[in-house]
Amino acid sequence: DDDHAGHDHEGHDDSESIELSPQARRNMRLQTAPISVRSYTKYIEVPGVGTNWPGRTHIAVTSPLTGVLNSILVSRGELVASGTPLFTLRLTHQDLVNTQATFLTKLGELDVEQREIERLSSIANSGAIAGKTLITRKYEQDKLLAGVRAARQAMLLHGLTENQIEQIERTRELIREVTVYAPAVHEDRSLHHDSLQHHSDAIDTQGERFASLAQPPAAAAAHPPHIDAQFLVTELHARRGQAVLAGDEIAQLSDYSQILIEGHAFQRDGEALRAAADNEADLQAVMESSGDGPQVIGGLKVAYIGTEVGRQSRSLPFYVSLENKVERSEQRGDKRYISWQFKPGQRLTLRLPVSRIEDSIVVPKDAVAEEGAERYLFVENGDHFDRVPVAILAR
Repeated sequence: DDDHAGHDHEGHDDSESIELSPQARRNMRLQTAPISVRSYTKYIEVPGVGTNWPGRTHIAVTSPLTGVLNSILVSRGELVASGTPLFTLRLTHQDLVNTQATFLTKLGELDVEQREIERLSSIANSGAIAGKTLITRKYEQDKLLAGVRAARQAMLLHGLTENQIEQIERTRELIREVTVYAPAVHEDRSLHHDSLQHHSDAIDTQGERFASLAQPPAAAAAHPPHIDAQFLVTELHARRGQAVLAGDEIAQLSDYSQILIEGHAFQRDGEALRAAADNEADLQAVMESSGDGPQVIGGLKVAYIGTEVGRQSRSLPFYVSLENKVERSEQRGDKRYISWQFKPGQRLTLRLPVSRIEDSIVVPKDAVAEEGAERYLFVENGDHFDRVPVAILAR
């Protein structure tokens, strides 16, 4: 944009005017607009590229247990929400099998002990046996309860959920297969782990579990609420029938709703970059498009500035947050595929504000004609365009 002073004319001078027919205007794709006085912000332009937001864009889905992948329920490029089933896994982890067996054994012994305590309680009330016999049996019951609690905690740490453990206790059958679900996300962008709270507070998973990246801490803090999260399946690292170990990455989910623009400021631009970051000034991003001209995205803020200057480029990287939008959505059966408007790897130009001029006339750069050292605007006057000399204050 150019900032200049213009002149109004009631008539026109033939030597300083051009007459265009309607056909000529259409052939030139000529566009006109009223001139207005407003403020003008001068920018410097630096190169930029869209990039992922480290620690936020991608989520690794890991195998919660050692086993064999029976089925893969999603495809690459598919949009999934938290709680969507991703894989089914047949368990082969011997430690988990042994822990489940120990749990069932302790439950059986506890049932027997409970019946014996009930029998002795009725006899002790009549004085037929010594009271210490009943006390001894209750001590044994306490030991068995401690073993059941220990086995329950061990299964939680192995990756089973409270629902699955209750299922084992109710049916007295071992869990042979689990379903890995897309993780739930908290407001602080942390991932939900089923063993950090009771299952009734979590997203309904029909007795299954969520994929998680790490074992839960010993003591859980206040549980933050969940948010509605959707992800793209961007990588599938496993095949049906493949044996996986606990902790192996089997898929990657990505959330491109907010990405970064990585800009590169040179030494001469350092002061403008620091001022924009300190003052939370609005930046602009310019992206070439196949439409009627480049797309300008305004209202952007500096997220943070890099700490190292590139040895080859001699530029300082800085990062600008960019809210993304879905530009295309396609439904195929029960699966949905989307495309984001802004993608990592896209090239664009970032504009850093350096100064502001009030009460100025601002026109597009292409509206200014050059002839040697002179600059002109062509002002529409009826069916003519008058050539008006102007002085450029800022470009």
